[in-house]
Amino acid sequence: MKKTAVSRQMLQDIIHMFVLFAILAVFLFPVLWNVIQSFTHGGVIINPTLEAILAELNFGNYLHLFNPQSPFFKFLANSLIIAGSTMIICGLLGSLAAYGLSCMTRVALRENLRIWILSFRFLPPIAIVLPLFQMMTALRLKDTHIGMILTYTAFNIPLAVWLMYSFIRDLPPQMMEAAEVDGASRLRIFWRIVLPVTKGGLMVAMLFVFIFSWNEFQFALVLTDFRASTLPKALAGLTFSLITGPDWGIIGALASLMVVPVVIAAALIHKHISRGLTFGAVKG
Repeated sequence: MKKTAVSRQMLQDIIHMFVLFAILAVFLFPVLWNVIQSFTHGGVIINPTLEAILAELNFGNYLHLFNPQSPFFKFLANSLIIAGSTMIICGLLGSLAAYGLSCMTRVALRENLRIWILSFRFLPPIAIVLPLFQMMTALRLKDTHIGMILTYTAFNIPLAVWLMYSFIRDLPPQMMEAAEVDGASRLRIFWRIVLPVTKGGLMVAMLFVFIFSWNEFQFALVLTDFRASTLPKALAGLTFSLITGPDWGIIGALASLMVVPVVIAAALIHKHISRGLTFGAVKG
């Protein structure tokens, strides 16, 4: 009986692993194909054969991007400045707003306000990009880092508030009550208790904001020309080149490099991510 149960469990584990590897292969194949494309000439990928791909493997596309005269480093710096600043601002303001919501005693008002804040994230960028264009032009913030940071912050802060509220809400109320009895102010409780304890959740929220800001294209397309252009806009410019046509090798190299900062950020804070995603799952 035991052998039958063990063999059945092994069969289920094998099936589960096979399904997981199949799903993983489906999601990783485009990434792997893009990486292979980055080491070849673009024409090889259109009509690929194994011999042609192996014969074309080289680092020429990356050397072209890393050329000092290439605008790649400017676009990279713009993306890092804009996405990094947005991530920090949204993390701070989103945490404060989420803590303020959690302190509200009127439950109905708190829930309605929370849904109202999140509803701003439902707006498609195309619906507000033209008014933003007129506003940024009038304020002389078009094609500037500050203008893009303000735009991305306004668009991503509802997500940060929503995520941080779920983490702060799961904190034991006895922690805040004990601090209030000791005479701590609301702001002191936030800095000394809430923020350190929900650090994992804050990392999760900031990482999501960074990814959305890093990959955003619609606002960058309309609100920037060159000075504040980001990598997604540069990638689109390569794709829609009308003079030489799309250079798929360069496009593959640039797309592969765009993934690197996100992977590095996730690897550096993976412990906080796993802790934040499971925060509040076990009630004691």
